[in-house]
Amino acid sequence: MTISITILLTVLLIVSAGFVVLSKNVARSAFFLLFTFSCVACFYSILGCNFLACVWVMIYVGGILVLIIFGVIITYTIQNIGFTQKQNLVPGIIISVCMFIVFLKLISSSAWPKLNITSQEVNQIADTLLGPYMLPFEAVSILLLICMIGAATIARRRLE
Repeated sequence: MTISITILLTVLLIVSAGFVVLSKNVARSAFFLLFTFSCVACFYSILGCNFLACVWVMIYVGGILVLIIFGVIITYTIQNIGFTQKQNLVPGIIISVCMFIVFLKLISSSAWPKLNITSQEVNQIADTLLGPYMLPFEAVSILLLICMIGAATIARRRLE
């Protein structure tokens, strides 16, 4: 059962990452990035790193993707971005395939150690993040939100 879910997630991850890179519409790329980030969080959960999966969802899906979507809203006039330099396409594909083969060989030949992480260590990390650093973290997040709203307002005024 876990193997079939892993294969399904792998296919979904590769397809959604491909759509992120190859989509000519910036809004669609951001939408497919949501699926890519969610698949990575599911991989962390399957591997038993539930805390890391939750952090991944909060930071990347909840934070970074919101910033990207704000960027898409600000630059909504940019549509249908195409490849202008087609002479670099074939060398780029060749280099990408070679790097994939090298990384695959490195990953398959490495001896991966088995980690024994106790729940006590995860509790210490959570207490540290949600304890004394909670208020500064929330203050910075509100400040960033105000900056993004201000940037969107300024960009809208210039376009009108």
